[in-house]
Amino acid sequence: MPDVYVYDEFQRDLKIQIVRIWRRMLGSINSKFEQQNYREVVNVLCDEYSALDELPGKSPKDRRQRRPYKEQLEVYFLLESDIEKSLSVVEVSFQKIATNREGSVAIHELNERFKEHGVGYHFEGSNVGSRFASGQICRIDSEFIHVEVVIPALRMLNGDQYAGAQEEFLNAHEHYRKGRYKEALNECLKAFESVMKVICDRRGWDYSNSAGAAGLIDICIDNELIPRFWESQYNSLRCLLRDSVPTGRNKLSSHGSGSTPTEVPEHVVAYMIHMTASAIMFLASADKNLS
Repeated sequence: MPDVYVYDEFQRDLKIQIVRIWRRMLGSINSKFEQQNYREVVNVLCDEYSALDELPGKSPKDRRQRRPYKEQLEVYFLLESDIEKSLSVVEVSFQKIATNREGSVAIHELNERFKEHGVGYHFEGSNVGSRFASGQICRIDSEFIHVEVVIPALRMLNGDQYAGAQEEFLNAHEHYRKGRYKEALNECLKAFESVMKVICDRRGWDYSNSAGAAGLIDICIDNELIPRFWESQYNSLRCLLRDSVPTGRNKLSSHGSGSTPTEVPEHVVAYMIHMTASAIMFLASADKNLS
């Protein structure tokens, strides 16, 4: 396990390994079926890049002839030096791979390759093997916390009732990965509040439409989401939930910033994402165990 991850470099050896996974999962020859797989990935990327007709790359000898989609994807990926564009290629291609029944094996290999090269990203798949499978590239700051907290939280949210909260929490990761730290904190809070609202709705606990995190926490406490005989720990938890996720967001990213824009430190956002994951895990688990 690497002690330090890199976030701004995509080694060529790693890219070649990813291309090999594509060839196993999307196809290695230019059959009609396999070209369909590559075409779907290429079209999504072309739409992202201002509706390009083809991905940039080496032009064919006959310029009237469209390059095969497989060639477009591989050449563009291997030549692209921008880390975010490279990550987008990986994300879109593995969202397609995730629809395959063997997608989980390929995703596991991808994440092992990331770890092997010390690249601080992880693909988290959702509903792997489903026709509507999805997934997203997340940034890793701590391998232990990611494995023990973030991934279980995402899997806990992988159901219809928590669909909104899962989307918000994944949005937080995307904003964080792309350096949009204020937006990441806002999405953390929204996911945290959404989980509490789902629990309140399931339990029939009334709350105001304007209820924020503090009010929702009070409702969960009043309805004994944790047994009363844990009062001291319960009060400590209330302080932790109230003072970590909501306060971090309120002080750093919400309201007007005045004449001097507020800069949110990267390490604060990483901490808040992990705290949000922990809070989500606790709330959803406590709801399951509440009689």
